[in-house]
Amino acid sequence: MTIKRLSSGKTARYRRFNDRLTRGIVSGGGLLVLLALVVMFLYLLYAVMPLFRSPALVALGSTPQPAISVMPLNRPPMELTENGAFLLTTAGRAR
Repeated sequence: MTIKRLSSGKTARYRRFNDRLTRGIVSGGGLLVLLALVVMFLYLLYAVMPLFRSPALVALGSTPQPAISVMPLNRPPMELTENGAFLLTTAGRAR
């Protein structure tokens, strides 16, 4: 069996074609990576931008007050002393 060899002109053209194709694929892949990084940066900027805006409050409506008396939020329902814990009534007296 004999081995056929390509002529040097065909080999050079084939190698040049493969080199150009590979260079194009690698360059295109690199550009796609850069594009992906830019898109991620833009999305991050879009997500973080509201943190830098000044806050604003808008009144949407009034909320009715409850009819029952509620213990103030700044007073705990239980106080600790050296004798132990005791509960407070809504008037603030110990039970």
